[in-house]
Order: sequence, then C-alpha cells, then structure tokens
Amino acid sequence: MHDAILEDLVFPSEIVVKRIRVKLDGSRLIKVQLDKAQQNNVEHKVETFSGIYKKLTDWRVTKELEHALERNEVDLVIHSLKDLPTVLPPGFTIGAICKQESPSDAVVFHPNFVGQTLETLPGKSVVGTSSLRRAAPAAEKVPTSGVQEYSGKPQHTALEVG
Repeated sequence: MHDAILEDLVFPSEIVVKRIRVKLDGSRLIKVQLDKAQQNNVEHKVETFSGIYKKLTDWRVTKELEHALERNEVDLVIHSLKDLPTVLPPGFTIGAICKQESPSDAVVFHPNFVGQTLETLPGKSVVGTSSLRRAAPAAEKVPTSGVQEYSGKPQHTALEVG
C-alpha cells in the first residue's frame, strides 16, 4: 500500500459513496496516503486509535478495527494486508486492494555487506522481512540463505536485525 489509498482503490460501482467513515491504525504512512483522498474530493471522516494503539500487537489492532466495523462505527477500515487473518470473520470481505505504484521494496544491508546484492550474498546469510509477501521472492533470489520473519515497524525491525 504505497502512495495510493482512496484515489486508486478499485471499488465495485454499486458501493461507491460520497462520504465515508474510515478507521485506521494510526500509522504515519496510512495517514499520508489517506490525505491524498482529499485531492480527489472524497469526503471522509477519519478516526485513529489513540496513543494506546502503539502498545497493541498487530493482531490486537486488527481485532479493534474489526470490532469498529461490526458496531457500524465506520464504513471501512484501512490497514496493512499483511496484518489480516487468513480467514476473515463471517460477512467481512476485502473490498479493495490498492494499486501499487512501485513493486520494488527496499533492501537494507548490514555494513559488512556494502556493495552486495541479494544474488551475491554469501551462503548462509539471513534475510529478514516483516512480510510473508516478500519472503517467497527473497528465498527464490537467495536460495542458499535463510529467510527470517520479523514483525514491527521498519525502523524498529532494522534495529532488531542490526
């Protein structure tokens, strides 16, 4: 979900509305993306979790967003697809997936590997990712290496791995 939220969402035409109520997890990235909706005259009311959301696990944030939908407090929620459960609660559906402007992801190397690429990493290197979507391509590019899943915000994950 990079640089595209409401203006690039693909909605079935019968559910498009002029005014929507949105709840999101409070991440800076999502707030910036949602602000782009105003450029396209999509009227929206945004609710975010208070500072307490930072203390919640991704699972708990997802549950809080689901409860807001169940209580009809919001029309839709926006958060990372990676945080959704494999099976959604009864009646819930993924109504839209954002276009991805750039399919590329950033790779951050440890200082010992400056000048390397994924393909030239030494055998037994460990590639860390917080996304299952990224794990498979990484494992394919670096078959002799391991892929380790980390969770959390990118700035914290880099410190955890480094």
